[in-house]
Amino acid sequence: MLKSRHALTALFGLCAASAVAFAATTVAAQEKFPSRTIEVITHAGAGGGTDIMAQMMMREAREILKADMALANKRGGGGSVAHAYVSQRPADGYTLLTFTGTQIATIVRGKSAFKSIDDLIPIARGTSDPQFIMVSSKSAYKTPKDFIDAHKRAERNWAGLKRANLFKTGERTYCIVAEWSDMDALAAARPSMLATLDGFRDTLEDLGGGLGVTDPVSGPVVLELK
Repeated sequence: MLKSRHALTALFGLCAASAVAFAATTVAAQEKFPSRTIEVITHAGAGGGTDIMAQMMMREAREILKADMALANKRGGGGSVAHAYVSQRPADGYTLLTFTGTQIATIVRGKSAFKSIDDLIPIARGTSDPQFIMVSSKSAYKTPKDFIDAHKRAERNWAGLKRANLFKTGERTYCIVAEWSDMDALAAARPSMLATLDGFRDTLEDLGGGLGVTDPVSGPVVLELK
């Protein structure tokens, strides 16, 4: 499609797990870049994650590039609408495309105006993947530090405990499998285990059926496989 390429140091940051790219071509050497408004094309709708992050980064890029930037939302087709628009624009560095991983599939499936990823030049990459810790409104934890400190203080070296592993068994369910030296040690450690559980009990959901937040079972090892 477009063969000649050059790198543009635009220093333009980006949005959630995406990149900024422009169609590949040669920019006239005599033109000082940038000398006019740079258009940023996103496949996301107004108010979406990519849209918001693009606007945030554009504020910084305007200061760096000393040029105005305008955002245009071209929704639809997993990015194909945005691709069609960008492919028709002069490939001179004044049209930037926010590019997420899902748009690769659009190109591979032949649903894009771009024949391959080589029709674009990546110029910047950025990610934004916020994580949240949420507890009950009745919880004693009022800050992330409270939550983390409490778990750092949790007692895990109960007498007689040989080994223990935590498994994720569902989207919001977990299972602890532990081995003790004997049943007497397990019984003796029960108060300590309950004290540890009490430290974050209010962050857990009730299992229902009168079980509370845990469903403990125990018994002797009857067969050691390895």
